[in-house]
Amino acid sequence: TLTRICWANVLITQKAPAEQMLDISKQIVDIDPKSRPGLAILAQAYRDTKQSDSAVVTLTRLLSTDPKNPRLQKDVVEALAALANPKVARPVIDEAVQANPGDPELLRTRWLILLSTRDFKEAFAQGDELVKLDTSFADTTYFIRTAAAYAADSQFQKSAETASKGVAKFPGHPGLTYSQIVSLRQAGQNQQALEALEKAIAAKIEVENGGFLRLTLLKELNRTAEVLPAAKALIASGDTTTATRAMVLQMGNEQRTAASKSNAPDDYKLAIETLKYADEVTTGASKAQAQFLLGATYVA
Repeated sequence: TLTRICWANVLITQKAPAEQMLDISKQIVDIDPKSRPGLAILAQAYRDTKQSDSAVVTLTRLLSTDPKNPRLQKDVVEALAALANPKVARPVIDEAVQANPGDPELLRTRWLILLSTRDFKEAFAQGDELVKLDTSFADTTYFIRTAAAYAADSQFQKSAETASKGVAKFPGHPGLTYSQIVSLRQAGQNQQALEALEKAIAAKIEVENGGFLRLTLLKELNRTAEVLPAAKALIASGDTTTATRAMVLQMGNEQRTAASKSNAPDDYKLAIETLKYADEVTTGASKAQAQFLLGATYVA
């Protein structure tokens, strides 16, 4: 086996084809079923040849050669999680954590797997345990992932609270700021979300889709008089997204519908102004729709 392991390492250095690696590693494991180098090389060869099920079995065999080795457990569990459904890795990581209580690397890996398998209740408990064990664990990734998990579990208020704690600890972080704004909106706190967004804009924090998000919040807060000027400013600043233009068109149609019910001249003027702008900035089918609605509004 020693000779074959040496030869396998030479092949790895030479970037030999996966089929050749599969052949030599099978020879090693046939001779010594508990050879850790042989099993590790065999698992990688299976992965390289897209034989996921065989790779999972081999990785499990690899872990069984030294089940209390934390580093090996971490490597195997991460490979299992990346290779297959994370549920495959769940019993492996549970056993590893039980054998090595308090190991932060294993606990963090378990936390990630719990999030992947959507076992949210246990994931939140595991995250809390990790933060108590090591306060440095509560980094930006922790807050963003935990807030997203609370939102996925329909606990929008908890999501907003978690994101806000993250922003308080890491002010100015774009990802956390975005997470806070979105989670506040999901929790129905649109005014607070808008205030957080405008604060970020004033501080020149790059918030993903910040301009369109502001339009959405203004519209949802019924501050419709501010939406069109904000949309014009956003487009003038270089925004090229269809979403912004679609919102202008949608708002114009809504204003036209409201005018047809109120029959008030000022309401028609408002709809015409919005639809004229929609005609200017849209293309294709959206432009044709804007022109049709504009013509219908003029007729009315």
